[in-house]
Amino acid sequence: MTSIINFADYVDSESFTSQKEGSNSNRPSNSYNSSSKKLRIQRSNIDEFKPGAIVKLKVTNFVTYALTEFHLSPSLNMIIGPNGSGKSTFVCAICLGLAGKPEYIGRSKKVEEYIKNGTDQGTIEITLKNSELLSPSSFPMINESDDVVHIKRVMVRGRKKSEYFVNNVSVDETVVRSLVQSLNIQLDNLCQFLSQERVEEFAKLKPDTLLNETIRSVEAGLLEKLNQLKSLQFEGDDLKKELESNEANLGKLISQRDTLEGQVHALELYEEKTRQLELHEKLLNYAYVKEHKERNKDLKAKCTTLTKEIKKMEKEKKPYVDLGSKLREDEDRCKITLEELDRERYSTKASFNRTREKLNAIAKKLQDGNQRVSYLKTRNKNLKEEIKDCQEKIKTLEASKADIQLPDPSLIESVDRKIEELREGRAILNDTLTDVDNKITTIKYSIESAKKEYALTQRLLSGNDKLHLLDEFGQNNNTIFLEMKDAIQYVRSLPDARGKIFEPPILSIAAKSQTYAAYLASCVDFHTSMSLTMLDKETYDQFSEDIVSKFKVNIREVSNQTTEPPMSREELRKYGFEGYLVDFIDGEENVIRMLCQQQKIHMIPVTRQDLSASHLERLKRPDNNGNIPFPRFIAGKYIHTIKKSEYGSRQSFSSSTAIDMKNRFYLGSAMSATESSRLRSTIDNLTNRIKDLEKELRKFKDKRASKENELADLNHTMNNFNTQKSELTKGAKKLNQIDVKIGQFKEKMQGNTEKLRVDTTETMKMLEESLKKMYEEERALILDLPRYTARLQQLDVEMLTKSMEKLDITIKLNSLSHVCLKLEEALQLKREERADAIEEYKNGKDTSDYKKWTDTIKRFSESEKNILNEIATNYHEQSQFNSEYIESIIDRLTSELSLINNDASVIEILNKTVESIKSLEKTIPIQRTKIGANAQLIEDIRRELEPSLDTIIQQISKKFASLFVYVGSAGEVKLVKPEKFSDWRIEIRVKFRDNSELQQLNPHIQSGGERAVSTVLYMIALQQFTSAPFRVVDEINQGMDQSNERIVHKIMVENACAANTSQYFLITPKLLTNLYYHERMRIHCVFAGSWIPDPIANPERVHFGETSSYIL
Repeated sequence: MTSIINFADYVDSESFTSQKEGSNSNRPSNSYNSSSKKLRIQRSNIDEFKPGAIVKLKVTNFVTYALTEFHLSPSLNMIIGPNGSGKSTFVCAICLGLAGKPEYIGRSKKVEEYIKNGTDQGTIEITLKNSELLSPSSFPMINESDDVVHIKRVMVRGRKKSEYFVNNVSVDETVVRSLVQSLNIQLDNLCQFLSQERVEEFAKLKPDTLLNETIRSVEAGLLEKLNQLKSLQFEGDDLKKELESNEANLGKLISQRDTLEGQVHALELYEEKTRQLELHEKLLNYAYVKEHKERNKDLKAKCTTLTKEIKKMEKEKKPYVDLGSKLREDEDRCKITLEELDRERYSTKASFNRTREKLNAIAKKLQDGNQRVSYLKTRNKNLKEEIKDCQEKIKTLEASKADIQLPDPSLIESVDRKIEELREGRAILNDTLTDVDNKITTIKYSIESAKKEYALTQRLLSGNDKLHLLDEFGQNNNTIFLEMKDAIQYVRSLPDARGKIFEPPILSIAAKSQTYAAYLASCVDFHTSMSLTMLDKETYDQFSEDIVSKFKVNIREVSNQTTEPPMSREELRKYGFEGYLVDFIDGEENVIRMLCQQQKIHMIPVTRQDLSASHLERLKRPDNNGNIPFPRFIAGKYIHTIKKSEYGSRQSFSSSTAIDMKNRFYLGSAMSATESSRLRSTIDNLTNRIKDLEKELRKFKDKRASKENELADLNHTMNNFNTQKSELTKGAKKLNQIDVKIGQFKEKMQGNTEKLRVDTTETMKMLEESLKKMYEEERALILDLPRYTARLQQLDVEMLTKSMEKLDITIKLNSLSHVCLKLEEALQLKREERADAIEEYKNGKDTSDYKKWTDTIKRFSESEKNILNEIATNYHEQSQFNSEYIESIIDRLTSELSLINNDASVIEILNKTVESIKSLEKTIPIQRTKIGANAQLIEDIRRELEPSLDTIIQQISKKFASLFVYVGSAGEVKLVKPEKFSDWRIEIRVKFRDNSELQQLNPHIQSGGERAVSTVLYMIALQQFTSAPFRVVDEINQGMDQSNERIVHKIMVENACAANTSQYFLITPKLLTNLYYHERMRIHCVFAGSWIPDPIANPERVHFGETSSYIL
């Protein structure tokens, strides 16, 4: 099936006017005959529509239309046409015709403003496919047999309420809304109904709101459960807080009750406690006297006891002292014995060592004598053999002399002259190399000095150079910043570009504070903030093509446009503003001028203070000429934008956007272009100087290499001559060597001959006699060694035994000394303790306190003494008659009396407190039961909701991921489920580069085009899961490049035209060529203008431009 636009053929008026509103005859005719071509127009079969889908829409005197009718496809309907022709009017008609609120459209909030100018009444007629959900009991005007339901809304100018008709039966607006709700048509759901004005609102949906809208569009019942969970959780939290408060109050009341009861009893006990306090204060004197006497008695007894203990300890110490004296005598005897044994062992060991040394000396002499005897026995035979061997070698050497030939002496003299000449040449070359090395050293020093100056200048430049910021901004694999850095470095390398091309605003502009930096970032779009600025058109023509071909960067051109503010600063302050945004930034003047021309920062007033609601309302109100003083202004942390509607009475509407105050751009100071240019010029001069010096250095290095090559060649030649000379003198040297060897052999022969003449018989005899004596001496010494060894072993045993005996005595002495020391210390402590006790006893007999206590007792009456005696007796029987116990009772009584409240109103307060306790004891168990029931209900609903919700989001994520690979690297939709149900949310995560991580959709990370692509793909991913009968999307392809738009268009068509999906409406002002189309889609071309036939005069012209499918 091919979709085309019919401009020549129109339907007969009968086929249009014969249908009645609200009846079954409203069903679109299957075909009609053209008056000229006799073709049949194939309309969609009503059975192909899903329940609730829009079959037809007709508007009269609505916005831009006088009379228009849309025959729709059950699948994808693409509505195209130029801007202002009325495409979005179709969206408005669906929303208002189905009793939707004007806020869902995002335009004017007054319905009457949608009535066409010049007319007093407008109508919207919508034909929907009937559904089993519309029961006759709820909607009696609808028959179960009806294929369609006809809804009509009549809007009259001047009336607040519109008239509604369902199948020609007048109904209230609530009936229409109930009908729409029954069909699951959600006009307030951005996932189902997205008008042009609310596209940006959808992109800014909070993740939790996006979750709600997604659930509503897929399965509205799940949203009810989620909202129920949120409500139950809030209710449970309130119950818990109330329970905690009641339990805390109960504890306080119980404590208060106990206190009050004590106060009541205190009134009765006050006098008794006062009397007891007086008695105990008097009784305390008796206790002091008693303790004084007991203390003196105890001290006297203590002195006697300590004296006995001291005598006993002195007696116990004496045996230990005697034993110590005896052990020290034994220790001294052991020391003397050990010294005697050690001296004897030393003498024996010395004798043993001397004998062993004599044996070693005799053994060495015996070895030498035996070797001498052996030599003398074979001496003559060996000498004769050596003489014979020398004679044969001399004969061989004499024969070899005849084979050696000597060269001509003149030839050797010629070679010597050549070698001398080469030595002189080598000396000259070495002098030349020394001069070249000196030159190279001088040039290297100059280069090093220039490089140091270059580094210093570079540091001065980089101190205010913000180029490193692009590395920080590009840490998250954002290639835009790295690409810009490469472009800036390239521009800096172009001498002709200085003073003509300026770096991006984020580097060349700086705000005067963090706040103003955030303001500037919110007013300057990202692409402009990352663009190079060209001084004029000539600069643009000269450099732009070269830069853009090498780097993917944006370029802005400074024009001759004036940048005067709309009013003076003085007048601006009367409105409550501090100044214009341009007043609070510094940096390159040409870049600031570009921002004024491109972003109008000289026309944006700012104030850091929040403005009141009435103040904001005055700023948003047009003046008498209909002009708005400030279309855009900043107040506090919000940027306010005021726009005028393009339709109706052209009312103004405003929007407020929160400013990200944590902005990273435009911070710090900016260097002027003049200073930067001077430093760069210095760097260039130094660079050129270094290059010249390095060039000169290479020239001298080349010269040095050349001379070194010459020297190498000369040395090679000289080596050849030396080799030649060596060959020439080789024969003479060899003859000389042979003569030397012959002389050595003759000398050896003569020596051996003289040795043969000497007789060695007597020498042999004397040597053998000497050996015999040494053997006898060796045997005698060997017999002495065992005697020395045995005595040494015996001495070692005796010394070890005596050492062990001494060690044992030493250990005993140490232990005994420790015991004696401890006994002496204990004895000394006892003596000191006895002295202290005697001193204390003498000083404590008759003290001033003791006299005061006895005088006080004498003043008591007999009756008081009797009462005190009874109390003392009682305490004595309980072993508690002491001053400490009586003082504690006095302290307690004093404290209790100070706390007693004798106010009679305490009784009334106590009664009220008891009543409150009883009430809370009844309430708290009920609250605990409610909390338990609430928790159980939450768990039950969550078990029903969570699996379904997880499955839905997983399916949507799977679909979204499969679609996203066509435009990016990867994408997913994730359901985030924190502890609070109110925080449950959907996160759309995408990445457009393989080497980056998945990141949540965010205007600060992705570009506008990337967010637009991600948003439309999410909308498409919902298509096969949505339970709504139709979906409307208006101009969602804005901001995409052609490649992405073409890909997204194909994905959208394929998914919207898939089987068993809901009806889809796509409104777009532009359409690329050679797009993908599907046989199930229908295109509606919207035209407007004076040349279009008037459908009021010719009703049949209502189908002019209708997209149709023809069957020949």
